Parts: sequence; C-alpha cells; structure tokens
Amino acid sequence: EGTLVVINSAVKHAADQSRLCFRLVTTGADRLPLLAKLRSFLPQGLDLDAVEFDPWLPRVLQLLGGSSSLRAELFSALNFAAFYLHEVFPESKRILYLDTDVVVLADVAAELASRR
Repeated sequence: EGTLVVINSAVKHAADQSRLCFRLVTTGADRLPLLAKLRSFLPQGLDLDAVEFDPWLPRVLQLLGGSSSLRAELFSALNFAAFYLHEVFPESKRILYLDTDVVVLADVAAELASRR
C-alpha cells in the first residue's frame, strides 16, 4: 500500500520521529480499518490518525458531475481531498501533503523547520 511506503520512508529518514505528525484523509467507513492496518506495520508511538472526509464528499461529488473518463479511479472524491486541506485542518499553520506515490528521502521535519 502506498500510504505505508510514504509513512515508513518519512519515519526512516527522520532524525526525531516525535516531530512527525501524520493525518490521513479517508472516508468514515475506511477510517478505523485503515488505522488498524497501518498501525500493525508502523512503529509504536507514531503520531498517526485519520480524519473523515465525509462532510466534504457532497461538495466534491457535485463538482465531479458525471464520469466521462475511461479511468473511473480519477473520479474518486478522495483524489480531490488535497484541495480541501485548509478546511479539514483549519487550526494547522502548515501542512505538507504527501500523496501515496511519494517516497521520502530526507528528514521532512528538518526541511520544514528550515523554511520558516
């Protein structure tokens, strides 16, 4: 699973994993099973949680309209979650969005700290 690769690679390259905070955006139905699966493979104590995107689904689905593409996976509402992160996490000053096809090769926390 891509999510596992992203998180594992970020943890592996972190000088201090306590500086990492992972928030996954998913549906309410998938939230607990996803967390259970990931936690079974990731280090204990990792700051990991999932947020339900369900309140934003009607807006995204309305914008998507039909499914005129041969690639149905492009019409998943979660593909557009990144555009709503400022609403999903309104208290956050900064968010680094990592898609499931990313492999982290440096200390993300140190990199972000250097860009204040």
